[in-house]
Amino acid sequence: MEAFEFIAFNIFSLIFLTACEPIIGNVPLYATKTGYDISIETTGRVNNVEKYWLELARSTGASVPEGLENCTPHGVYAVYRHGTRYPSDGDIEDVHNIIDRLRSTDVNPEFQYLRDAVKIPLSNASQLAETGYREMRELAARMANRFPVLFPDSDVDLSRYSFQSTGKTRTIDSARGYIQGVVGEQQICKTNYSERSFTVNCTENDGTQTPTSTTVPHNPIDDDLLLRFYDVFEDCTEAINGGRTDREQDEFRDGSDVGEVWQRVAERLAGPGRGTWNISREEVILLTEICGYDLTLNNDNETWCKLFETQDLYAPEYHSDLKNYWNKAYGFSINYRISCTLANDALKYLQDRVDNPTQSPLGNFKFAHSETIVPLLALLDLFDEPLPLLASNFLENINRTFRAAHMSPFAANVAFALYGCTTDSAVTYRVQMLLNESPVQLEFCEGQFCTLEEFQAGIEARIGTCDFTEECAEALQDRTTPNPGGSGADINYSVCLQFLLAYVMLVALSFTGAN
Repeated sequence: MEAFEFIAFNIFSLIFLTACEPIIGNVPLYATKTGYDISIETTGRVNNVEKYWLELARSTGASVPEGLENCTPHGVYAVYRHGTRYPSDGDIEDVHNIIDRLRSTDVNPEFQYLRDAVKIPLSNASQLAETGYREMRELAARMANRFPVLFPDSDVDLSRYSFQSTGKTRTIDSARGYIQGVVGEQQICKTNYSERSFTVNCTENDGTQTPTSTTVPHNPIDDDLLLRFYDVFEDCTEAINGGRTDREQDEFRDGSDVGEVWQRVAERLAGPGRGTWNISREEVILLTEICGYDLTLNNDNETWCKLFETQDLYAPEYHSDLKNYWNKAYGFSINYRISCTLANDALKYLQDRVDNPTQSPLGNFKFAHSETIVPLLALLDLFDEPLPLLASNFLENINRTFRAAHMSPFAANVAFALYGCTTDSAVTYRVQMLLNESPVQLEFCEGQFCTLEEFQAGIEARIGTCDFTEECAEALQDRTTPNPGGSGADINYSVCLQFLLAYVMLVALSFTGAN
């Protein structure tokens, strides 16, 4: 009997450890505070960004019945998140407070250098950094190299393109950087601002190129249904959310996974055998984000990043992704369905390029935010998970595909490229989607290049209605709307719980038998 108990004990131990202790395959990142270059490097797609569209298509195994060599780009609609920015004013103030505390209290000598950490000026809060401006210039230059037929002249005429940004300074500056990338570094561009638009005028020093200009509109931030729909519908989405985001984040922050990270960091700052330094869990999570900022702003992993080991970064990233999931994506379908105006605008542009190619812009470029990009990707049914992201299933989701660091890092971009593919004088129009300059296979498309009709039907099916009047009125009237689902994760998590209970019972049984 003792032999049976020993064998059963070890079998259940193996099953439990296998089922409930996953192998971690993801490199931890910094959610929406991840730099663009860092993000694409960790996806293994860094070589895609420099490729001409045909080379890129062939390198990813794409094909079309007409033959890719018989396809020509006809237009591109692209939505960009602003480039790398500085932290918000609240985050900057919190880091200043931590630095002041480091200067006024005992700290592990290994980390005394943090007393001299540079304080980011509050005047820089949330503003586009030089890194972000460079990112946008380079993205524009690569777009032109990828689709040279859409940028046919070295003497660029900006009137052949359409640009629009939100009313935030960081998106306006991102659009300026992008336009500079379109015209090239040899052009000197100056900007004139007005209340709801800005005009960029570009001329070359020696005057050999024709001066060119464009006016970029932007709507008030609370009245921008196209690019800041989340602000327009904020009351509605908050009513439907019912505080779920805060509950999930708070529960996870106060739980053991974040607690273990806090313990390790607080002990490091205090020094061996000196207990824990005076730092909160929220501050530890914040400093992981500041580490992300350091990496993308200054290529610096020797300041705040030295506080953390790799294992420390997974839980803070998940804490951020809980917010992205429940506020911007699959937590509630309203989060992404409200991006329908933007999706419809893309469809209209693609159809206009077919119907009126001489009167519609060669490229249509939007500059917005993470809150614009993530819902659009969810509307397209990308990065969904079999289990919802919950405070209680961090380990089950450790290797998740839903990661804001890959969906919407700084300078994230979603592009819909239109192609005309010709056979025997007949033209089939096809659409290819690119996320962060790499092709994406859409569920409702047959192949990487789906027909325009297939693309339109798939998007329209995902949108359904774009009128949320009744839904929002009901939500605002009754703020006790129940949570849609979430039981999938609870059921799956309970499997691990059942194994754990069986494991404990066998341990007890083995000790009983031994006595």
